[in-house]
Amino acid sequence: WEQPPMAPRGAWLLPTLVGACLSSLTFLRPAAPRGVRRLRTARAAEKDAVDAVLRTVSGMNSDDLERLVEELMPTLYRKKVALRDRLRPRRIILVRHGQSEGNKDSRAYEDIPDNQIQLTDLGLLQGEAAGAQIRTLVGNGTVRFFYSPYMRTRQTLQCVLKAFEGQQVEMCAEPRLREQDFGNFQDAEQMAKVYEERQKFGRFYYRFPNGEAGTDVFDRVSDFWSTLLRSMDTSPVENLVLVTHGLLMRIFCMVYFHWTVGECEEVWNPSNCEVWALEKAMAQGGYRGYRLAGRWRPSPLGGRFKEIRFGDKKNTPLWNHMKCRRGPRVLTPGDRSILDDPMFTHLQPPDQPVAPVEKQRRRHHLETGGL
Repeated sequence: WEQPPMAPRGAWLLPTLVGACLSSLTFLRPAAPRGVRRLRTARAAEKDAVDAVLRTVSGMNSDDLERLVEELMPTLYRKKVALRDRLRPRRIILVRHGQSEGNKDSRAYEDIPDNQIQLTDLGLLQGEAAGAQIRTLVGNGTVRFFYSPYMRTRQTLQCVLKAFEGQQVEMCAEPRLREQDFGNFQDAEQMAKVYEERQKFGRFYYRFPNGEAGTDVFDRVSDFWSTLLRSMDTSPVENLVLVTHGLLMRIFCMVYFHWTVGECEEVWNPSNCEVWALEKAMAQGGYRGYRLAGRWRPSPLGGRFKEIRFGDKKNTPLWNHMKCRRGPRVLTPGDRSILDDPMFTHLQPPDQPVAPVEKQRRRHHLETGGL
């Protein structure tokens, strides 16, 4: 019996290098080539590139091969990440459903399951108007729709799609975008007591009988964000549109922009068929995530973004740190004045009055946009 000969030193590097090149080239390949000729061209280019790599490394010794891998791997990774960021959607659009029978009369929930509540005639018109707004915003760019499976959101989606007649779009039903579960059939008198109790307990943490708390919605929206990011990378499109519910729109932004509970509760619920947009932020250093542009309002000149309603009187602009995705909030313990900063006021005791410095900062934010 003889022990089989060991592989020469560095033999593993060749398949590693070729695999890395293949991975990079596969990512560079168009997601959906149009036409057989384009597909053959892409595959031929990939084969030629791999053959060139094999010819280059076939005559190298293990030391040179190891050095080449060390030099190429960071470059390939950076290029792959840069291309991935460039192919990320230009915008993510959030739209709430149109006016429903439940919005018009809350007693509808006593006999009709929440997921079967339909739109009113006004809600159908609002859906068509929202579709025109979204089409004005995205133009002829590629679009992928994610929608809540509730009846009112499906009806809203059908109305929105009227603005995209003749254009191919992608559709994905997503149960994680459903409304917060308020229980089963909802008796109006009992629900009035429940809402009163929720105000005392805290809107975000209160769990409805036989239903969900805001924390449950946060968890499933966080999970959905992972799915959304994977779909961006595996099959890129220019625009993502989420047809969902008001609370979901706020918590969707809360998850991505790392809003605190207090900040989220100060954001007012969007009106029926209100359209929010997250625009891709590109800086000199490259991709910087998404920025909350605001509420989209079309006009004869193309349209513009308005501030999302925030604060007690609905007219306070969002803080800048609520519009852009940032890392952890950094502070220096022991510096008491830091708690007057808008990013850290949530750390103050609830019975502590707002300091004069905080009022100055708020005035400065309103006058300068937070600069």
